[in-house]
Amino acid sequence: MKTIGLNINKCGRGSNALPHLYVENIKGNTSEENKLDSNIYLINVFCIRLSWLCLVLFTLIPGVYAQYDTKAIDLGLSVKWAAHNIGASQPEQYGNYYAWGETKDKSYYFYDTYEFTDKSVEYQSCVDIGDHIAMTPNDVAHVIWGNGWRLPTENEFIELLQKCEWIWEIRGTVSGYKIIGPSGNSIFLPAGGKKCGKQEIEIEGCYWSETVKGGIGRTSRSLWFTDEVKKIWGELRISGLLVRPVIGNTSFTK
Repeated sequence: MKTIGLNINKCGRGSNALPHLYVENIKGNTSEENKLDSNIYLINVFCIRLSWLCLVLFTLIPGVYAQYDTKAIDLGLSVKWAAHNIGASQPEQYGNYYAWGETKDKSYYFYDTYEFTDKSVEYQSCVDIGDHIAMTPNDVAHVIWGNGWRLPTENEFIELLQKCEWIWEIRGTVSGYKIIGPSGNSIFLPAGGKKCGKQEIEIEGCYWSETVKGGIGRTSRSLWFTDEVKKIWGELRISGLLVRPVIGNTSFTK
C-alpha cells in the first residue's frame, strides 16, 4: 500500500513556493488498495490546490470580496449610508456607472444599449418595470452587494438634503460633498458626473434613487448637485449614474 501525506518543505521559489504531496510506496499492496490510494491521492491534490487558489484570490485580489464588506455609516438618519459607491473601494473613487434598473456597467449609455427601451414604439421610450425597484432584481445594490443593501428612496435623499450639513471639498483631483449627519458622522459623495450618449460630464454629482414618478415615462428620480446647487432631479433612465447604497429600515415607506 501507499502512505500519502503533505510535505512541509515547499516546492518552487520565493512567495510562490507551495507545499506538495508525497506518496511513499510500500511493497505488498493489492490492486484494490492501489485504486483506493489513487482516488485518495487525487482528492488530496484537488483540495490542497483549491485551498491555495482561494488564498491567492482573497489576499492578492481584494476586490473579489471587499466590495461586499462595506462599512455602513450611521449619520443619525432613518438608514445607514455606504462608505463608498458601488465599484469603488474608497469614498473619493467614482465607482461604476449604471443605467436605471440595470445591474451591469457598460461602455456606452443610450436607448440602443438600454435593457428596458420600449422597442414597440417609434419614439424613444422605456418599458414599465415599476415605480419602485428597491430590493428587486432591478436594484443594482441589492443584486451586487446583497446583505440588506439597496438603492436609496427619493425620500431618503430628501432626508439627506434637509437634515445634514453639506460642505464642498476638493480631495486631490476629486470634488464632492462631505455630508455631516445629526450624529456627527459623515460620508463623502464625489461629483463623478454621468454618462449619456457621447457626453461624459464630471462637474456634477448624479446618483440614482430607486424611485420613478409615473411608470411609463423616461425619467427616474436622482440626486443631482454642483458646488452651488443640490436637488432631486428627474434623470433619463438610459443615463449612466453612480450609486451610493443604503441599509436598514426594511419597512421603509416608498
